[in-house]
Amino acid sequence: MVLDGDRGLLYAICTSRAGTELGADRERPRGLYGKGDLYVFDVSGVLSGDLVDGTKLMPKQTVPVGGTVTTLLLSPDGAWVYFLDVDNDRIGRVNTATCKLQGVIEK
Repeated sequence: MVLDGDRGLLYAICTSRAGTELGADRERPRGLYGKGDLYVFDVSGVLSGDLVDGTKLMPKQTVPVGGTVTTLLLSPDGAWVYFLDVDNDRIGRVNTATCKLQGVIEK
């Protein structure tokens, strides 16, 4: 997860429980990583303390990733979220203004 506190947005890779099982060739412990997509949550109400208890947070956007993401990073200016997809040996860049995948570096 990565938080953009200035914009009140939380970026998180969310996966189904079934997606957390890894093959025997992986050196990582089972259950730590999984295939998933990038979900964007508006958490401004949480950060300001204005969110009513019991309110369910729902993603405002979903960015399809289609791989196992182990790292998320927010650029210093908040314009980009970068991710490392170890299944597809690539680094991806998501435009935070449009929530669209814009750029991939493949191995």
